[in-house]
Amino acid sequence: MLYSAHNGSTFNLASMNSCHRILQAVALPFAFMATIAAAADPAVEDVGYIALMIENDNFGGHPDRHYTGGLRLDWMPKRQPSVLGFAGLMQRLMPDPEGSDSRVYFSLGQDMHTPRRIRTTELVTDDTPYAGWLYVTMGRMLNTPKYNDRFSLSLGVIGPASLAGKLQVQWHDWFKLTTPEGWATN
Repeated sequence: MLYSAHNGSTFNLASMNSCHRILQAVALPFAFMATIAAAADPAVEDVGYIALMIENDNFGGHPDRHYTGGLRLDWMPKRQPSVLGFAGLMQRLMPDPEGSDSRVYFSLGQDMHTPRRIRTTELVTDDTPYAGWLYVTMGRMLNTPKYNDRFSLSLGVIGPASLAGKLQVQWHDWFKLTTPEGWATN
């Protein structure tokens, strides 16, 4: 067990090890695919990328509160598509200076927010409400020797349609954590 001096909470190392094993099981296939893609053609300098980000306040031993966790899958293809004229619109909004590299990227993500008291089924009015956001993003990154700019458009759903409650309850079940009881109030 670890003890957190700032709030007196304890954190079980066994569940942290379980988290690491699951993260490795998820991350290693993506790393392997990127390695295979890069090795397939040695002349290819840029294969694009796929990234998976998993955030959870429990990784640091903190209790659920405010932004409690999220998932995001990013994809930046090697070949830059012109998606529904999006690349052309982005070009007009963010012209490419000479010597720059611009890339279109896509993301699928989910964010979750909870109050501190997750054991109550009552609406908590004096703290962060239960909230979720499930979204897709299409954006453009512009890299120059002096600066990096990013412009994106995100569309998504909030509330029960975000499935944040179901995911957080499942996550807590997998890692034997306290079940959040208040998602019905969202």
